[in-house]
Parts: sequence; structure tokens; C-alpha cells
Amino acid sequence: MVLRTTRDGWRTPRGSRRRSSQTRTDPSTRVRVTTGERAVHGARRDGRGCGEATGDVVETGTASAAAPTATAGTHGVSEECGPSASGHTGQVQPEQIVVKSDDPRCVELEAAGWVVVSRSWAAQVTASSVDIEVLSGAVRRGRRHGNVREIEDGDLESVLLLDYMTLADYPGGVATEHDPLTTSTARVTHTRRGFGAFDGGGRALAVTYVDVDGRAAETDFTVVAAELRGLGIGTAVKAASLLALLRDGVEVFRTGGAEENRATLDSNRSLGYVVDEEWITLSPRHDAEIR
Repeated sequence: MVLRTTRDGWRTPRGSRRRSSQTRTDPSTRVRVTTGERAVHGARRDGRGCGEATGDVVETGTASAAAPTATAGTHGVSEECGPSASGHTGQVQPEQIVVKSDDPRCVELEAAGWVVVSRSWAAQVTASSVDIEVLSGAVRRGRRHGNVREIEDGDLESVLLLDYMTLADYPGGVATEHDPLTTSTARVTHTRRGFGAFDGGGRALAVTYVDVDGRAAETDFTVVAAELRGLGIGTAVKAASLLALLRDGVEVFRTGGAEENRATLDSNRSLGYVVDEEWITLSPRHDAEIR
């Protein structure tokens, strides 16, 4: 498991949406989104999460780490894709700590006045347990709505637009926070693979990104255009990523998401993922909305 260190010295896990909003982005890689483009694509901008009837699929990477995560940050408003481009009114997050649910430090934290504000999970599927026919069926159903395939350089503008329009749609707080894509992080490489569903005009309907390390792969995030959720398109692009990486020799796949997002959990279970970790996010009692 790869860890990185934030400015305050806490280590954050690669995949538990370790993401505090301290990521740096080169402004030259950002893409400007006009009001007209927002209207054309019609994505929801009211800041609600997808843990509602809209379902299928907004997810972020797996939760796994050897140390708790403490993070605090802000989300600003911008017309450009980047760390401050959430597209809704900024709100400062209180200090929060993310730990596994069975971590003995939970007792100490709760005794000190910390309370659970959100929960998340991590899951795994392996090459030996996956059902190829199930994956292939999911891809076929997704192709009723668009062309399901690996992302190419010519898709980047559309992918960045979809990412921008859905930045507010990740439930679960800091543990499942999503870093906005840049041209660099949207581009597919041999260690960072991306798969999407595209309509006849080239619009990205759904995308998933997976980071590959040898024979192991970890989902970075999966997202579907708000008005198209519940149709199985997110499940289809996730299945397409599994099939392609299996052909490339990947043996272990990990993913994760927020507990409140039942659609994502059901989607991953339908593809063979089994939950093997649970994580909790704690805040000081005076800042917390207890869950």
C-alpha cells in the first residue's frame, strides 16, 4: 500500500481517498468549462451525493493504511478543473481522522470526545475468483447505452468535462474524497488505465480509472453522468477494466467507497468483489454530525 505525507505530517493511504485538498495542479493542464457546456450536458450541480435513487455509480478507491489519516481542507469555486473547482460553495472541513473500524485507537479517540461521522469500505476480487461471463454480460448491457472501451487521448476533453460536472457527487467525506482530474492524470499509461462509455458524439457517459502496480490494481474512482445513473453503465466500465487487466496478467483488484453509497457497493459485489475492510471517519464532538 502506497502512502503519502501531508503538510501536517499525517500519513494518508493511497486509495482510502486519502485525498485532502492539498493536491497541487499545474494550471496549464486545466480545462475551462463554459456555461453553455454545462447546459448542454445537463449534469446536476446542486451538490447532492449519489447515495439516492440516482444510484450507480460514484466510487473512490480502497481504504487501507497502516496509520490513521488526519486531514482538513477547503473546496473553492472556479471555472477551471483543478483542486479548487468543486463547482459549489466552499465549506471548510473540520479536522478528521480515518482509521480501520477494528483499530484499538478507536476506543481512545472516542474516549477523548471524537465521534464517527462517516463509514467506508474496501473490497477485493482476484483473477482466480472472478467470473468472466458475469463481467462480459455487464459490458454487453452497458453497450446498449454507449461504446464501452479504453480511454484514448482524443477523449480527454470529454472525460475532463464529465469529471468537472460530477465533482460534488462523492459522498462519505474525507475518506472517499476525489481529486479532480488534470490532463496528466486523465491520460492513460501502462500504470494508470482508464475505461469509459461514450455516446455517438464522443461525450463521456461514465469513466473508471485504475492504478496498476505489477500484478495488483486499485480503482482510483468510477463516475457516471448524473442523469444516466441506475442504467448499469458504471458497472459496465468497471467490468471492462477488469477484463482488460486480467488479459494483461493482473491478479488482484481492489476498490472501495462510502457506506452510504449502496449503489456502488451493490455494483462491485455483482462483479465479484468481497468487502474485507471497514473504515470510520471521526471528528471532534463539537464539529460532528454523528452517523
